[in-house]
Amino acid sequence: MTFSEIIREIDAWQYPLTLYVMMQLDEVQNQQQRIRQVKKDLAQYKPDDRQYTVIHMQLAKEQRRLQDDMWLVMIVAAGEKKFESEHDGKGMVEFVEPTWTMQETSQYATMRTKWNKYADAARIKFEGSSSNGTN
Repeated sequence: MTFSEIIREIDAWQYPLTLYVMMQLDEVQNQQQRIRQVKKDLAQYKPDDRQYTVIHMQLAKEQRRLQDDMWLVMIVAAGEKKFESEHDGKGMVEFVEPTWTMQETSQYATMRTKWNKYADAARIKFEGSSSNGTN
């Protein structure tokens, strides 16, 4: 599942793209980076090398964790929808916004900018594929 597909699913279920969901998307992105690093490490060995087997097992574990993290994004988004309905339309992180420090405010603004850009691009991608019948 790609980020675009995750965004598409979030939109299809009418789940909110809150800061908490964005934090989960960050974790998915970090996991993908870890997998790329493990793949680089794996490329340094031949398949008959014992270290290759160890690293290959680590790669399988990291890929499974990535798959779990992607599903966790959807679970968190569903939880956020319920939370918003009970807390004036605010997600868990946004609900405590009055207690944020200036540093947290800056970090969250950066996160919103980053993930809203990805979400907008994903929506445009899928709108284009839907309108030309390739969906």
